[in-house]
This record gives sequence, structure tokens and C-alpha cells, in this order.
Amino acid sequence: MKKYYILVFAIFVFFISCKMEPTKEQILFSDPISIKLQPETTELVLADFFNKTDVVLVKDCPSGLICEIENHSILRLTVKGDLNPLEVLSLDYNGITVDFLLKRSEKVLAGFSFESQGKNIETVSVVGDINSWNPAEGKMERDEEGIWRAEFWLNPGLYGYQFEINGERILDPANPDSLDNGMGGFNSKLFIEEIDEMRLPHLFTKMNSEGIPCIEFDPSFSDMKILLGSRHLDYKVGEADCVNLVELLSPFPDFSGFVLVQAVQTDHYGPDLKIPVKNGKVVLDAGQLSVEDWHRTIMYFMMVDRFYNANPDNDQPVDDPRILPIANHFGGDLEGINKKLADGYFSDLNFNSIWMSPIVQNPEGAYGFWDKGGVQSKFSGYHGYWPISFTDIDYRFGVPADLHRMVELAGEKEFSILLDLVANHVHEEHPFYQENKGSDFFTDLYLPDGSLNTERWDDHRLTTWFDTFMPTMDLSIHEVADVVSESAIYWLEEYGVHGFRHDATKHVDLYFWRMLTQKIKQLSAETGQSYLQIGETYGTPELISSYIGPGMLDAQFDFNVYDAVLNSIIRDEFSFETLASRLRQSRAYYGTNHLMGNMSGNQDKPRIMSLSTAEVAFDEDTKLAGWTREINAMTEEGFQKVGMIHALNYFIPGIPVMYYGDEIGMPGGNDPDNRRMMIFEGLTDEQMQLRDMVAQLGDVRSNRMELIYGNFIIHQADEDIFIGSRNYFGNRSILILNSSEESLIFDPETIDFDNNSQRLTLFSKHGIEHDPGQPLEIPARGFELIFID
Repeated sequence: MKKYYILVFAIFVFFISCKMEPTKEQILFSDPISIKLQPETTELVLADFFNKTDVVLVKDCPSGLICEIENHSILRLTVKGDLNPLEVLSLDYNGITVDFLLKRSEKVLAGFSFESQGKNIETVSVVGDINSWNPAEGKMERDEEGIWRAEFWLNPGLYGYQFEINGERILDPANPDSLDNGMGGFNSKLFIEEIDEMRLPHLFTKMNSEGIPCIEFDPSFSDMKILLGSRHLDYKVGEADCVNLVELLSPFPDFSGFVLVQAVQTDHYGPDLKIPVKNGKVVLDAGQLSVEDWHRTIMYFMMVDRFYNANPDNDQPVDDPRILPIANHFGGDLEGINKKLADGYFSDLNFNSIWMSPIVQNPEGAYGFWDKGGVQSKFSGYHGYWPISFTDIDYRFGVPADLHRMVELAGEKEFSILLDLVANHVHEEHPFYQENKGSDFFTDLYLPDGSLNTERWDDHRLTTWFDTFMPTMDLSIHEVADVVSESAIYWLEEYGVHGFRHDATKHVDLYFWRMLTQKIKQLSAETGQSYLQIGETYGTPELISSYIGPGMLDAQFDFNVYDAVLNSIIRDEFSFETLASRLRQSRAYYGTNHLMGNMSGNQDKPRIMSLSTAEVAFDEDTKLAGWTREINAMTEEGFQKVGMIHALNYFIPGIPVMYYGDEIGMPGGNDPDNRRMMIFEGLTDEQMQLRDMVAQLGDVRSNRMELIYGNFIIHQADEDIFIGSRNYFGNRSILILNSSEESLIFDPETIDFDNNSQRLTLFSKHGIEHDPGQPLEIPARGFELIFID
């Protein structure tokens, strides 16, 4: 029987200091723990949840499970009978009851088969979205009839796959259905049916007739689970089928954290919902949230060297003619970011968080090599991802005083500052490599078969080198993990930054992430400051979510949703059905109110403006395009599609993340053409209109609680139309996207709201009230946001 490591969905677990013994009246965690079980066996690492694992006991194990603790370190949950859709597991921690919400697995066993038809075949693997395209995790076995077979437990949703036959990949010859892979080719298509969105038991919050916040209990619900932090609460359904939250919270006047609610209807559960609580009361106003309430984060990401040059004295591009100008230093620095922070550039656009590319010292020489399309160039370390120090700031970006000033300015403006932490690798000039070269502190550059272990992103995920001059550290070794994690803590302690974006997350052993997170929690207990960790992983939701949890990262960037957003809005051959499926998949893996990053773009993707104008094609080599063509088109259609992408990212659950320049529709191919110098002056009217729209989106996202903590329902997703809604205690927002070439007439009276007590306003009319009896026109390639209060 296979063992599966856990997918856990909780963002902040507040640990009790080792110096304090908790009393039996305490709620141990302020953020509820929700665990999605695997079909057979689920294993939890107790140290992810508890300071002392030797005092953890199983108090109440749900029927249908066997709950065992092994060596005071692993809690094993084995399915041995029928399980209810939702269950509560109760543990005893030194006399305190700790409750976890357990969600029954929704996975089904999917079979794959391939007939060799008499051909001489030695190995067959199935690769695809089911296993991050890693053939080692998709090996098939030949049965007595000569048919190759394999089975996988898969969640409902859409999957692309291929067969790898003796090392060569082909489509499934027995499957006529295919998916565009977005790169000029196709994959075979597997769709595991999802429960219809409108059949799910969705939760709604509202104010009752007395103005008291409550949770609606639909009569069709067969059960509902409510957790306050780590305590499961009994509830009663009162007036108008409503659970009174004032009554529910009255025994806990000092509690600050979250209520987690999830409902069951017949044999399936619906999306969960997290409700913030401060001092025993539901948070109803966004003004009550602080900079450390990460769900309110609106993030801006810039390449430091390419943003703003405020100090020409530190401009030192590498003096090497082999480096073309686009691949060398441009002069952007920390002083430049500080100037724009002080001038109000970010706050005027309603951003409240900055993530910067790495600022550690990089080498002074030329490395790497581009040789394609008749263009040759080496590169400087302008991007920051080739560290030769763990703790020194690159002198070309500034000095320590500049970063101290940035954190000071951020505090004045209620901003958070995130650094880009490169933990996976170092540059070959790094002293740590020079002192330990040849030791087991670093992985091998060559594999046992003699092949080069570079860019083996999937089949040698934890050992591959990014290039021959970038040694990968073995962070499963305690001494290595300790050195790197201590250097990360240095940035938090010395400068007071608020967290990290973690580069190449999936290439780093989980041992390191657990060690780093434990140290960050200890620091948080000492300083009283909360820290955000958000990772970068290209892969399946199964892989991405394995790095998220109370003992690891808070979130990652959701590249699967990013791809679906661009495909559905920009490309005619894709419908919004693909986007809806990916959004439901993310909700199922990460929870409704997750912190996943919803990006407009990043330093490794072609600019969304140039994809929207079709000046850069999805199925071409977008890096080559940037090296060999002038890419500058900014069309009306381009601005319309970019605007739709921003509107969606600001609407859906998660953290909106703006790649610098996307707020004005900067064009460009892929790296390095997507890293042009930022433009602040001489903008066109269309660029200024887009920037103003981004500011307006940021304003509503910052101030409307339903866009921060509300539920999320997809009402319609077809060829050209997407309609979604979010609700939070009577306030509601509805997004309508129209990707067609013709305008759409929408009847507001189809929206379920009380005309006698609520008002309807429109984003396009800057908050002016609209008569619900009058139809709305949604422009071609456009959107509307409807607000109901």
C-alpha cells in the first residue's frame, strides 16, 4: 500500500513559546487546521504543528480511520472503512484538546493502458499533469496480454498527458481527445468529472434582521463543521436558518484568529470559508486589518536593476564585450525604489507590498551563453539569482542603509517588504562552494550514466544544477540547511523585512523548508511580527501544495491559474471553461481563502501586452522573439485584454501580484526582453488609463471585505462569458468578463438581492448607483464589476 504525505491547508499557526506552558483553557492555534486526506494513508509530521511532539496523544479518532502516532513524530491516518465527507480529529496536547478538520479524499482511481502491438518496447511511462511530467513517477507494467498498464489516484479536473515509449513521447493512440499545450503542440486529454458548481453546498454569511453577523444554514445541508482556531464548536441554527456568530464567539472574548466553516450536502462537501476574528468579534471592516493580515496584500514585483536608477554613482555594468546591453546592468537600485516609495508611486496605485528580485552580491564577470537566431551573448548577474554571498548587499544596488530606509518607509506607509531568497544554489565563486567543493554539501554535476545534470527540472528535481557554474546545495543535509536558514533569519533580524519569495521552491528538499519555517516561527514569537513565505513552483497542484502548510510555506504562485487566465482571455481557441476548472481545482487544493499568488506576469514569462496583441505567439520561442525582433505594439485590443487579466486577478481569492510595467501595459518578449527599464514619463493616454484602472481595482480590493475574505462562486463559464461572485456579510461583488468581439447585455435583475435594502453600483461608473431595472452593457473584450451593498 502506498503512503502519501499530507496536503495541509493552514497559513499561520501560532506556537506557544517554549518558555510557556499553555493552560487548558487556551486555544492552541489561532488558524484552524484543515487536512485533505489521501485515499489510503495520510502521514502528518507532528513537528509541523507542535513544539513538543512527545506529549501529543490521539483523543478521538473518527469512525472509518485508524489513527496511530509513530515514535512521537508521525501521525498516520489510515482509511479502514466508510468515512463521512467531513470529520473532526481530536488530539490531546499536554492536556489541551486540539481539533483538526479532516476532508475525505475526492480522488478516483484512473487507469491508463498502452498496447505495444508487437513492437519491441522496453519501457513505457505515462507523463503529464498527473505527475509533473516525471517518467520515473509514471512507470507502467506489462501484463500477461502484453498491455502496459498503470493506475493513479487523481482529483476531479482536467489533465494533459502523453506516453513515453523507450524515451520518446507520443499522444495516447487510443484517446481521440486532445488539449492544446500552449507551446505549439497537443497533449492527450483526460477529464475526471467535477461536481457541478451550483450543486455544491456553498456557504453564505449575512447580517440578520437585528444586524448581527451570522452564517446561513441551508436546509439542504446535512452537516456543517465550525472550528474556532484549533477548537471544534457546536452550533445551533436560529432565526432564519442562521448561526449567530455573536453567540458562537461570546465565550471567547480574547480570541483573535479565524473561524473555519464547511458544509456537507448528501455525500459531498462544499468549499470552505475562513472568517477573521479580532478580540472575539467578526471583522466586518477592512479598516480593522493590518499590514500583517496577508489576505489584504496587493503585491508589486520589480527587478531591482530595471526599475529606477536614483544613484548613477553605483552604476557598474560588467565591462565585457561578449555581454549585449540587454543582458547587462542598467543601473536600477534600492535608492530608486525608496524614491518611488517616498513619492507615493506604489500607494497611489494602492499596492501595499513590494517583492524585489534578489539583492545579494552577484559576480562581476560574464557567465552563461545565448547562441540562437544568429544572436550571441553572455550575461551579467544583474538579475541577482547568482549569489556569491548569503548576506552582503550587491554594491551595484546599494548599501545596508538603503534597505534600512526602505523598511522604515514601508512602516510609515503600512507596506510589507519581501526579499527574494535564493536557497537552492550558489554561484561557483561563492565562498561556501569554494570551501566545500567536492563534498556532499553539493549535488553532483554529472549523473551516474555520465550525462550532465543541468536543467533536469522534473526527473532530477532535487539535484539538478541550473547551469554548470551554479552548484546546487544538498539542503537535506543538516549542516547545509542550518547555514542557509540562518542566513535567511539574518535578513529578518537585521533589517526587519516581512518575509520572502522563495526561488525554485520545488528543487529544495522539504527538510530545509521545515527548518527555516521553525526558525521563523521562533523569531515571530520573540518579535511579535508575522512573516510571509511564498514560493515558486512550476508543477501540478499536488506538488505545489506539498510545500504549503503550517510547518512549511504559507503559499506559492499559482502558475496553473496564470496559464488558464491568459489562455481563456487572450486565445480564441480556449474558453472560460478551462479557467473555471483550474480555479475550482485551486480552491479544492488550497482552500477558498488561500494566499496563492495571482500574477500578471514575471521575469520568466513574455509580457501579457505582447501576447494580447499577438505580436508574440504562445507557440513560438518567446525568448528568441525577444532577442531577434523589435516588440513594441500596444493596441486597443491589447489594453482591453490586459485590463481583463488585471480585473480577474484582483477579484479571485489569493494575492494579486503585479509584475512591474504591467500596470501600464509594457510590451516585450521573454527573458531578457521582459526586463526592460521601467517607464514613468511620456506615457500614452491608453497607458495612463490602464494605470488609473489598476489604482481603482486596488482601491476596491483594499476596502471591500468580500474581495479579501469572501466566498467564491463561479456562476457561468462558457465560450466567451465568465461570471463569478463573492459575498461577505451582505456585501457582494460580481465580476462579468466578456472575451467576445461583441458587447453583451446583462440584466441585473437576474442577481439575487433585496431591492428594498441594497444598492447596486458599478466599477465602470466609479461607484455611481445604478438602477437594477436597467440592463447593463458589457463591452466587447471588456468587463464590469458590480457591487451590492
